[in-house]
Amino acid sequence: MDLMKDAGLRPTSECRQPENIRRIDSTRLALQVKQTMKQLQEKIAPSQLGLGEDSTASQCLQLLKDLARPWSFLRAARHFRRHLSSGTAKVCTGFAGVHYAISGTEFSQPESAHHYSREEFDSLFTFRHGLDPTQRLEVRKTQLGFAADDWELLDESANGFRLLRSTAGRRLAPDQLLSICPQDGGSHLLARVVWLMQEQDGGLMAGISALPGKPQAVAARPLAREAGHAELYRRAFILPAVAAIAAEQSLVIPRGWFYSGRQLEIHLDGVWRVKLDRVITSGEDFDQVSFSVT
Repeated sequence: MDLMKDAGLRPTSECRQPENIRRIDSTRLALQVKQTMKQLQEKIAPSQLGLGEDSTASQCLQLLKDLARPWSFLRAARHFRRHLSSGTAKVCTGFAGVHYAISGTEFSQPESAHHYSREEFDSLFTFRHGLDPTQRLEVRKTQLGFAADDWELLDESANGFRLLRSTAGRRLAPDQLLSICPQDGGSHLLARVVWLMQEQDGGLMAGISALPGKPQAVAARPLAREAGHAELYRRAFILPAVAAIAAEQSLVIPRGWFYSGRQLEIHLDGVWRVKLDRVITSGEDFDQVSFSVT
């Protein structure tokens, strides 16, 4: 930190006048965090590592992943060149809103799996003449609470965007799943929030990382272990393989669904049965996982 400048912590190499510098060395802390994460991955209990007894290993691991970079003052590696941009991007948040933005239709249970509750039946009977499937998409978005927020595009790269929102909008959290439709894009991409920064004038700046591939909205449910005990389908997404960056085909599912070897039913032009293999990346409300068709 340069004591003579109104600026936050920066790499030592950027400080021109060493006589005014106070240096913080985070090397040992970064090494300790890395070792603890490795021990958690090796199934050592959090209590044995001094992390308490009221959290699971996966919760501790996720927290340490979130803290590792800011605690050690490490910059995120940049794989693609960033360039200035302009215009407006449409951003949707929440699994339901993102699914609607990508699919363009309201989510419903496949007919073979749907069991109507009494409340659903009453609603369908009462308002059967008031629901118009030909309504414009934007009208239905507003009625369902899935309307997108407008964000200003500041700059972008091949896999990310820096956005600014100057007005009030939906809440965001780091690592949250969202969809983004750039001004020159015809469809929404799946993305996650990398960082958030509140500006002095109240605006909110966000760094967004796009998940590779054009997403497809699907319905998914865990495979029933016993006959007659099938669960209802829930929203999920499939991302195709992208050979150019060695990205494999993956599923984006609600957080908490994953364990290695778990089987799911995917409803997409018929029913697929897939086995979950490993977590590619995790977020606040989602897991992106690799899978194989069984």
